[in-house]
Amino acid sequence: ARAAARSLRGSGSHGAPLVATANAQAPQNTRVGFLDPSRATYLIVELGATDPHRGEFTALIPGLGALWPDAPGTVVTHPDGSFTLSSAGPGRLDSEAVMDPIFGRTFRLSGAAAPTSFTLNVEVTADMVAANGTLSLGTATYTLDAPRPPHDAEVVAAAALAAFQQHDTSGVYQLLNRNFQAATTSVEFAALVGEAFGPASSLTSATPISQLRYLGEPGPGYHTAEQWVRLTVTSGGVPALQAARLSLVLDGGAWKLLSLDPPTVATVVSPANMHGWGMGQETATASGSLVNGPATPPFGTGSAKFQLATTGGGELLGTQAFAGTRLDAVQALNYSTYVPSSSPGTVQAPSLQFDMDYNLGDANTAWQGRLVFEPYFTQTVTKGTWQTWDPLAGKWWATGSPGNTKCPQSAPCTWAKVLQEFPNAGIRVSVGGLAFKAGSGWPANFEGYVDGFVIVTGDVVQAFDFEPAP
Repeated sequence: ARAAARSLRGSGSHGAPLVATANAQAPQNTRVGFLDPSRATYLIVELGATDPHRGEFTALIPGLGALWPDAPGTVVTHPDGSFTLSSAGPGRLDSEAVMDPIFGRTFRLSGAAAPTSFTLNVEVTADMVAANGTLSLGTATYTLDAPRPPHDAEVVAAAALAAFQQHDTSGVYQLLNRNFQAATTSVEFAALVGEAFGPASSLTSATPISQLRYLGEPGPGYHTAEQWVRLTVTSGGVPALQAARLSLVLDGGAWKLLSLDPPTVATVVSPANMHGWGMGQETATASGSLVNGPATPPFGTGSAKFQLATTGGGELLGTQAFAGTRLDAVQALNYSTYVPSSSPGTVQAPSLQFDMDYNLGDANTAWQGRLVFEPYFTQTVTKGTWQTWDPLAGKWWATGSPGNTKCPQSAPCTWAKVLQEFPNAGIRVSVGGLAFKAGSGWPANFEGYVDGFVIVTGDVVQAFDFEPAP
């Protein structure tokens, strides 16, 4: 339940800082917000290069109310990508404006705004995370100081998982956001946990928190962090591999647990039942198989092995189960790789590839190449250890037209850029494949492994555990 809105009037003093709780976002975003949830204070700026409202803003200031201009100001983009917003002249001031004081998600004007005059000058960093400047109203000047915020939700996320593993539901309850606590007692929450994991079930192990994604930022909405975690849930003495999304929210300036989605049991892909997956050679000198190990895979005891006997070899593990899936329906992707210390090369790890149709709405279903995520474009591949990748937070490049006209290998795109350039793109309907691949120009004798694939499309969560024959 949303907390009751609170009037801004009389709730602060002149000069209260507007502190950003924001993470880097692509410059094409239209609306950028800088929020201090502890003071229920924020500044929203329109920066979209082609948006007719570019240069407009709304400022909510404790002790004052909501201010907005009668006409857009001037936005200047500097060579380093940063912005300057300059705005001066007549505007409107609503001293009765109310807003959600906890998350800063919404505000409501009273309809009784009065004319005013102001001067605003704000500098916004290129990644649109930090801002600073001044706002003058009459003889009063307000300092707008939105420094780069710390992203430290990992501590709370790890504590929540540890409490789950210790069967400490009261400990988990203390980490919940205040809206959840206001709507649910600790006894009711304990019952919900039992319902989510099943009767006589418990969380017995979980992967470490190491790749939280900070979402919904910048802006006046919820500021959240999330990670897909791999769980072992034991029921009746039998362990089951599962995947669940752990979400946190910035609540009153502190990170709190928002949700742990009901876990999804991983599908075991093995020679006994491949569930639509298959290994395939792109060259006769490459090979693949489902094997035990290496080390301790993220799911179960096995993984998919890729091996190249000669330079330029190629091996795939793929499925057509996701043919026709729109890219904008993909909410999360995770997979893990392992490259032995003895494997040649310094940057390669198995990639994730989609057989693409860049416009699912037209009649063209011909081959248009693949859209490729290679881990080394985003992070460092470390040999001799399992690493988990988050492709939606990484860079993608296209092998064929029209994808490679916007996102070539020499200039890979963020996921947001891919969606912006190709809003109707998806995995090809006709024989469309999703695959992991090793090869194409990689060194001879490369060896790599894949396991723990999680994909979320819409509200459907699917997890895959690659195992050898029983």
